[in-house]
Amino acid sequence: MTVHRAVKRFEELRHDCDRPRSGRPASVNTVANRQMIKKRFKRNPRTPVRKMAWETLIKESTLKRIVEKKLKMKPYKLKKVQKLTEENKAVRFERCKLLQQRAAGQK
Repeated sequence: MTVHRAVKRFEELRHDCDRPRSGRPASVNTVANRQMIKKRFKRNPRTPVRKMAWETLIKESTLKRIVEKKLKMKPYKLKKVQKLTEENKAVRFERCKLLQQRAAGQK
């Protein structure tokens, strides 16, 4: 914002805040609802969004938007993976070097 516009706004509104917004006010995505959702997920982080939506009477898509965009939480699921020993890591490293050499030779 330019200085001229800031001065003009201050003269017009008598403060440096934004003008009142037009449009429909938020009814579900409120601070109180966000705090309630955050508490519920802290209590049981494994709760599915679908179940939480059913319990809180908030649409699933709205709840998902609040969780991902406002609360900055990301969905993930822990997976079992094979344990790599030092020997496995060494073999894997050698194979990678071999593949790199082969790829360099084809160029």
